[in-house]
Amino acid sequence: MANNNSTADRELRISRLLNAPRELVWKVWTDPKHIKNWWGPNGFTNTISTMEVKKGGQWQFAMHGPDGTDYNNHSEFIEIVKPERIVFKHISHPHFVTTVTFEEQGNKTLLNWHMLFESREEFIAVVKAHKADKGLEQNIDKLQVYLTQQEARPKAIKEVTLTRILNAPRNVVYNAWVNPVELAKWWGPRGFSTGVTETEPKAGGNLRIEMLGQGYRNMVTGQFVEVTPNEKIIYTTSAFADAQGIDTLKGYNEIKFEDYGKGRTKLTIYASIVKATPELQAAMDGMYEGWSQSIDKLSELVSNAKGEEIFIRRTIKAPRALVFKAFTQKEHLEKWFAPDGCSIRFTKLNVEKGGTYISCMNIPGHNSCWCTGTYLEVTAPEVLIYTSALCDENGKLLTATDAGKDEAWPQETTVSIIFTEDEGVTQIMLHQNAPLALAQQTGAYPSWLKMLDKLETVIAE
Repeated sequence: MANNNSTADRELRISRLLNAPRELVWKVWTDPKHIKNWWGPNGFTNTISTMEVKKGGQWQFAMHGPDGTDYNNHSEFIEIVKPERIVFKHISHPHFVTTVTFEEQGNKTLLNWHMLFESREEFIAVVKAHKADKGLEQNIDKLQVYLTQQEARPKAIKEVTLTRILNAPRNVVYNAWVNPVELAKWWGPRGFSTGVTETEPKAGGNLRIEMLGQGYRNMVTGQFVEVTPNEKIIYTTSAFADAQGIDTLKGYNEIKFEDYGKGRTKLTIYASIVKATPELQAAMDGMYEGWSQSIDKLSELVSNAKGEEIFIRRTIKAPRALVFKAFTQKEHLEKWFAPDGCSIRFTKLNVEKGGTYISCMNIPGHNSCWCTGTYLEVTAPEVLIYTSALCDENGKLLTATDAGKDEAWPQETTVSIIFTEDEGVTQIMLHQNAPLALAQQTGAYPSWLKMLDKLETVIAE
C-alpha cells in the first residue's frame, strides 16, 4: 500500500562531511558576520539586516544575484539546540522548513541539510526555476572553502574587526597599503610617525615599518602571506624584540578591499595578536583605538578630506546590537534623532537595502524639516548606509532653497555609519559627505553632536 503521507516528492536533502570541528561550523552558521560571507550559490552576496539565533528569532536578509537582482528572504527560527541542530521556516515565498544537524566526527563535522517544501508545486518551481538542488551543493562548497580559510587563521589572544567606507577608489586605497611612500604617511595612531618603511607586496615578501613617537622607536617586521591586488592582503607582523632579539609581540592581519560604487571602497580589517608577553597588556588594550586612529589617517589621506567633510567618532558604553537597534527602529529613533528642544517623527521607515524613509523634524520657531532617503546597505549590527535629501511631506524632493535652507546645502548626501564593538563598548564611525564648514555654519554638524549626546542618555536609561 502506498504511503500517502510521504514527503519524499517535496524534499531536498544533502549531507557533507566538513573538514572542520563542529564548534567552528556552528559559529560560521550562526554569526551574521560569518554567514554573510558564504551563504548562497556561486556569485551571490548577502546583506543581513536581522539574525536572532533563538527560538522565535527572526532572520531577514537580501541575496544579491550576479545579475544584480535582489532576493529578499524572511525566516523564523523554530528550534535551536547548540551546537547540534537548527530548524527554521522560510516565511517569504517559497515556503519551506529547513533542518540542519551538526554531528561531531573527531575533528570533522557531518552536516545534514534537509529542506521540506510546503507543496510539491513549490518544490518543482524552485528546483526548475532556480536550480535549488545545484545551488545547495554550491552553498556547501562555499561553506567548506570559508571554513578552510577560518582554520588557516592562527589562534588569537586578542582580535578586532573594523569596517570603513572610504571616499576613494579601491586601487587608491590598496596602493596606500602596499606603496611604502604612501604607507609611511598614515601608518600608526595619531602622534606617531614612521622612519624606515619597506614593502614587498607578494606572497613571501617582507614588510618593515619603523614607528617613531616621543621617546619611542620600534621596528615592526612582517611577511606577506597572500596578496591579491586591489582585493585582499594577508600579512604577519612581529615587534618589540627583547635583549635576545626574540620578538615579544606577533600579529596576523587580513585586509579586504571591496568596490562600493561611486568611487568608494569598503575596507574590512581583521587584526589579531597571536603572541604577547604580559608587559604588553597596555598595547593589547589600546589595539582597537590604535587601529581606529590609523584608519582615520588613511581615510584623510586617500579621500584628501582632511576634515573637510563630516567625520564623527563616538564611543557608546553599550553592546553593538543595542546601539544598532537605536539607529534602525522607529520607537528608538524618535527618542533621540533630533537635537534638544526639537522632536522627530517618521511617517515611513523601511530599514532594509532599497528601503526608504520619510521623517519630519519639528523645530520650534521654524518650519518643519522633512527628509527622505534610501537605505543602501543594512548589515546588522555592523554597517548602516543611507541617503538623505530634503523633501515635502509626501517625499517629493525639494531644493535647499525651496525647503528654506541654505542654498549651498547639497541636493543629496550619503550617511555611512560603521559600528564596531570591543568588550561590550561600541564605537560609532559616522561619515556624511557634506562640507564640514557648511555643516557647522548651518547647524547640521552641531546637531549630530547633540543627537549623539541624546543617544547616549537614551541608551543609558
